[in-house]
Amino acid sequence: MTVLEHLQDVKFPDVSKKDIVAVKKLLIDYKRNNAMCVVLKQNGERLSVQQQEVYRNCSEAVRYIDMALHLILDDEVRRIIEFRFIKGHRHKETVMYFSTMDERTVDRKISEGIKVVAEALMSWSAPVL
Repeated sequence: MTVLEHLQDVKFPDVSKKDIVAVKKLLIDYKRNNAMCVVLKQNGERLSVQQQEVYRNCSEAVRYIDMALHLILDDEVRRIIEFRFIKGHRHKETVMYFSTMDERTVDRKISEGIKVVAEALMSWSAPVL
């Protein structure tokens, strides 16, 4: 079997409504988790055991989300997801920023992006879910 044939056989797992909700929460928490990682990393070796655990969890969640974002092939969808979740803007601000599109179109693209991230995390058996 060639590499191309093997890649064509790769299937993303089906994601449930529950998975979508969990991934959306991870995306909503992304900016806070990333900030938490930065603050804890600055303290370096002076972290308590509990702080080290928080740092591990936050950095793992951020890392998996960052990797999954690269799988959003539609540039428009990726830009909307980054604006909404990675930069931490509210839904209303996102719709206004992408005002050349109808609100329902923006919502569909957000849903599409969340689904791609969920499929990636599920296929990797990411421990953040």
